[in-house]
Amino acid sequence: MPNKPNGPVRRGQVISTFGVGARVVVLGGVSLIVSGLDDWFIPDKTLDESEFVLREKRLEQILNVSCFKQPPDFRDNSTREETNNKNLTLAAYRFPTWHFCPDFTCRALYKSTSTARGYAGKIRCEECKKKNKTRYMVQ
Repeated sequence: MPNKPNGPVRRGQVISTFGVGARVVVLGGVSLIVSGLDDWFIPDKTLDESEFVLREKRLEQILNVSCFKQPPDFRDNSTREETNNKNLTLAAYRFPTWHFCPDFTCRALYKSTSTARGYAGKIRCEECKKKNKTRYMVQ
């Protein structure tokens, strides 16, 4: 299992339903907020942004912008396409950051950071860990 919460979101969903500021529940029940457009393309020497540029001259003139960009899509290393844009993801942050332990004898509260990863997106309860129990916190 991966060590960070993630889940598939189609490009069309990012533009409409699960766009900037939307809350998305991914695999494992972890709730995330999709980050802003400034985090979509982090400058990297291997990133080829020209692949994501859309041109519409008349609309560009009306809105006074140089171009439009579509969200990146994820491509793993198993694809045969020759491109620099592999393993691109959209940044998302854990929300809410408060978690509680569902164990009826514990019920501990814990505030994590918005970038906490945990194991497969789950954060282990430290109070239960002291009692040699394995319980995961719930958002």
